[in-house]
Amino acid sequence: MYSTFDQICTPIQSPDCYTFKPNGNQFFEKLSNNYLELLENKEDFNVIIKIGESPNDKPFQAHSAILKHRSLYFRNELKTVGKDGNNIKTINLKNISIQQFEIIIK
Repeated sequence: MYSTFDQICTPIQSPDCYTFKPNGNQFFEKLSNNYLELLENKEDFNVIIKIGESPNDKPFQAHSAILKHRSLYFRNELKTVGKDGNNIKTINLKNISIQQFEIIIK
């Protein structure tokens, strides 16, 4: 059985991502920075991921489209989680530390 950390870190494999290299590493660096901007400004998020146990849990706001395409774990998890009245899905992860998740989400 894989740990929650290992499950979340399992990427979606796409052969295209290994052959498409416009402008070399600049393209991927810019793309990575764009994802960080989305995470930091929290515009249009539709998922809250609560890490840890209450009262010391920490919520992270994220975008389901990015989560689903970057992690098999989140792709499967988001299929089963219902939305609240504000159209937000909440995922509770208790078996991973806040520090680990901060690294993963970035």
